[in-house]
Amino acid sequence: KKKILFQSIMDATDFQICREVIDALFNNYANKNYLFLEPVDLAYFPDYTSLVKRPMDLGTAKTNLHSGMYPTKESFFLDVGLCFENAAVFHKDKPENAWIIKFAKDMKKYLERERKRAEKKAIAAAMGVAVTPSGSSAGGIGGSGTGTGTG
Repeated sequence: KKKILFQSIMDATDFQICREVIDALFNNYANKNYLFLEPVDLAYFPDYTSLVKRPMDLGTAKTNLHSGMYPTKESFFLDVGLCFENAAVFHKDKPENAWIIKFAKDMKKYLERERKRAEKKAIAAAMGVAVTPSGSSAGGIGGSGTGTGTG
């Protein structure tokens, strides 16, 4: 069986957005991300692939991103979201694993938060506006104009 490698057509800005999001999910959410960093261990969950048709984890998504496997930003975000959707599908009938579904839902929220932050930063950069680490813009665009620097 031949592997088909796709030449990435993702532009540099979209790649940067994806890279920032995957790095944030790896680095900023250690209390919940550890379940999603590597492929599911089939020794622990031998029936996983009978319920989950397309396994995905953050480590694989990161490798795929850096290998140029995602032609678009959207294809990347679909795979990252799949990490968390798969967990919910697999564990939905296992009440003892409700905490895993909670972690998956939380990580999905973090994914959306980090995506919005990275996209806002990219738009601001394209407009020549500095963005603070909290995601708010500096330089008066969208700000209150108070000059306090606390928001």
